[in-house]
Amino acid sequence: DYSLRGGHRLWYGPERPETTYLPDDQPVEIRKISGGIEVIQNPDNPSGIQKSWKVRLDENAAELVIEHYLTNIGSEIFSLAPWAVTMLRPGGVGVIPLQLDQDDVHGLWPNRQVVFWPYTDLNSTCLKITNEGVGILAELVEGALKVGAPNPRGWIAYGIDGTLFVKKSIYNPEKIYLDRGASSQIYCNATVVELETLGPATDLAQGATISHREIWQVFPEGKWPLEIKTVFQTIGNF
Repeated sequence: DYSLRGGHRLWYGPERPETTYLPDDQPVEIRKISGGIEVIQNPDNPSGIQKSWKVRLDENAAELVIEHYLTNIGSEIFSLAPWAVTMLRPGGVGVIPLQLDQDDVHGLWPNRQVVFWPYTDLNSTCLKITNEGVGILAELVEGALKVGAPNPRGWIAYGIDGTLFVKKSIYNPEKIYLDRGASSQIYCNATVVELETLGPATDLAQGATISHREIWQVFPEGKWPLEIKTVFQTIGNF
């Protein structure tokens, strides 16, 4: 069994029990760096993938930068995608914004898609889709749901008790993303809600490293960015 202890973790897709659910409970190496710390894990066995992070706090804003790294210490090429998962307490609303721009000048091509996992009940009262985004009300009493979408707008957010938590990551439309293109994802069950971002899929050569950056921001009530506030207003309180 994989114990969800809270906090933030680095996984790599695609999701497979033999590589995804490896325990993250062994001691790590911690180094001081300029503006923050670096955390280094021992390589996963048997994949040979080593996880590390560089975490820096902004001196002048409620902003954190986390640079995630995956290094192939193994003896073979390993296909993966960086996957950053942040666990939060239930009771609020999580939002993934949907693309607004057209993909062609005539507006004839599809420009939005939403991805669902097999255990997601599309009739759930905790799920809402509007023209601006997908909302998850984190008040499940049983079961679980998960939803994702390609996210060129680059942010995913969770609002609770007036406070807004935002994760930002760059989306590259020229790259391939796992999970049917869902670069941003929200998972929810009765005890936790998770905000997740994916980096592009890659074939990681022996000795090579791939990175995935997230920027975290926190905003108090009344100070939410207008773009994000607008999407939340279309989602409402269910």
